[in-house]
Amino acid sequence: MVMEEDEEGIDEDRVKKLEHIKGLVMEFCGDNGNNLSSLERWLTELDVGWVLHLANDGAASAGSSILISQQQLQRLTGSWILALYKINKYVSRCFHAWYRQEEVITATICPPAYYEFVGFIKAIFSRMLPFRDTIVSLNISDPSCEKHVVGALGKLQALIDVRDALSTASEQTLLSFHSSPYAVQSTHREMRDLLSAEPGKLDQAIWETMDEIKSAVVMSLADDNDSSWDTQTPDIHKITRSVIKYIKVLCISYRSVNPIVCEAISQGKYVPVCGHANPLTNLIMEMVCCLQDKLSRKSQSFRDHSVRFLFLINNSYFISRQIQRSWVLEVPMPDLTGKLNHYIRSYLQVSWAPVLKCLQNPATLCFARQRQSPLAKFESRFQETYTAQKLWKVPDPEMRKRLRKAIIRRVYSGYTKFLEDSGIYSLRVPPKELKKMLEELFEG
Repeated sequence: MVMEEDEEGIDEDRVKKLEHIKGLVMEFCGDNGNNLSSLERWLTELDVGWVLHLANDGAASAGSSILISQQQLQRLTGSWILALYKINKYVSRCFHAWYRQEEVITATICPPAYYEFVGFIKAIFSRMLPFRDTIVSLNISDPSCEKHVVGALGKLQALIDVRDALSTASEQTLLSFHSSPYAVQSTHREMRDLLSAEPGKLDQAIWETMDEIKSAVVMSLADDNDSSWDTQTPDIHKITRSVIKYIKVLCISYRSVNPIVCEAISQGKYVPVCGHANPLTNLIMEMVCCLQDKLSRKSQSFRDHSVRFLFLINNSYFISRQIQRSWVLEVPMPDLTGKLNHYIRSYLQVSWAPVLKCLQNPATLCFARQRQSPLAKFESRFQETYTAQKLWKVPDPEMRKRLRKAIIRRVYSGYTKFLEDSGIYSLRVPPKELKKMLEELFEG
């Protein structure tokens, strides 16, 4: 009994919604399809009334740039996609109820003429589609590469999201039109032409935005006067983070982006140089190689070589880990791993080899307790190095653990061996304390 009441309630709700759509269609057609108040009312109900202003002001088509924040773009894109989903659902429901002659519900409603409903839906889509031009026309230029890339990434993500949503909605809407026994070939063709052109335009806009991001990053990497490279800290560089954010967007949107890259290759817009079978993998690895090369060259300006190699370790490990976590395909990692291992060995050599070298003093052990003994030199050099590096940043906890182990393995073992060989037991820094200190080296 309760189920029957629920079903009656659902049917009643569906009837009301169909009556509402019918009223909008009839109002729209009351002035030979020129009555826009019904379009505005429905789009406002769908929380996208603002698209009418996009369609009317012509700013995008005139080549004017539009200024909106990242938060605004994200909100507008989300509301646009949700409205598109609802429109598509209503189209499917109306076709099923009115133009298939299969449901009892049609007996309670006299549906609008097929061509009137189609005209209304075409008008709705015509008002929705200019949003793509709005995104393309966004002004994201910024002298800071980091901010420019962040702005372009927001634009790229919006274009990809709109493309995916529109592709799905177009397919389902055209299927509804095609499956109706009332379908007229010319009407179906008009709708198909209206909707099918958009994915291609969006693909072009997506590729152009990708190319814009790549150019901005490459220019920054090549600009020796870019102040963002003046850093003398071992932390992960802002450009590294920007490039990884870009790669993540590409990875998440692989199914949408990879065909676009393939098309760019076929048109000669992009020529892969890495030789990997997958086009998007080529694009990503080229960006990574360019970034690594720039990081290596820029690090040579570091005054402290220990900072230099720790900077390279942090950035290389961040790149490697983020790609491994994000990528949907197998990416060749030996080069990244090999460079990282080289940087770790180099860091140990420039930072801690000089500390251990103090214990290799050829002086006889009878001088071991003198002020300038190997042990005294070691303790002094160790304290100096430890104090300087204790608060250096190693953001990744796994890398902090790995570096600490490598340092302990090298310094602690060398220290204990020296003590065993020399027979020294009265110490200012006992081995256990030294080990504990090294276990607290670096911060996140």
